[in-house]
Amino acid sequence: MLQTLLWPDEIRSAAGIAPEGVQLRPKEIALARSLMDAVTEDFHIEAEHDQYAHALEQVVEARLAGIEPPHAPKSRVLPPGGTVMDLMTVLERALADAQEQHPKTSDVAMP
Repeated sequence: MLQTLLWPDEIRSAAGIAPEGVQLRPKEIALARSLMDAVTEDFHIEAEHDQYAHALEQVVEARLAGIEPPHAPKSRVLPPGGTVMDLMTVLERALADAQEQHPKTSDVAMP
């Protein structure tokens, strides 16, 4: 839950955002309430398990105890026919292509 909190300077006033003079019909309000009830009926915050927070707690506890923290498994099974790509190589190639197609104006000789 802490990860979803906002600092006061990140919260903006709603003034001027919503259109003025909008009147909601009772059916629209009932529909909105029905939707909220349907989405939240089986949600229990205490049953939610944050895997990232749990893993982070394990690392912190291991460091405090002076032992090597647990690591994620090193190998993962790829689906059949999956292709492993080097993302950095793909990005560097895309950047080089973009620079060739759109040279900087400072590199172009001015008459």
